[in-house]
Amino acid sequence: MDQQKLLQEVSKSEIPLKIRTLDPVLPIKSRKNLTVPFITVEELLEYNKDKNLNLWELAADYESQRGNISKEEVMNKMGRIVDIMENSIHLGLKGTHYQDRILGSQSLNFKKNKEQKNLFPVMF
Repeated sequence: MDQQKLLQEVSKSEIPLKIRTLDPVLPIKSRKNLTVPFITVEELLEYNKDKNLNLWELAADYESQRGNISKEEVMNKMGRIVDIMENSIHLGLKGTHYQDRILGSQSLNFKKNKEQKNLFPVMF
């Protein structure tokens, strides 16, 4: 089931829900004859049945096999991305302003949203 159909189906629930979605972050390129350990939640659960891995370990397995790279390389790439993101946030929270920018400083809104635990958009 595609994401849009799934969101529509879940939104019909009588149980109060908040749905948050995230796009993939790790820049792993696709290749011919690509295989991954799982696609659906059911496949993920089956894959993890005898392994008892944490979600982050499952993500590392997935990205390692998808990118045909070692888990260590996956973790290193993820670490570099986190470092870049953290540095960007710290610079932005200083309230930097640049003359050549169309938009003004927006990073201070991230700080406010973080404090209110509202960094990810709620779909419903």
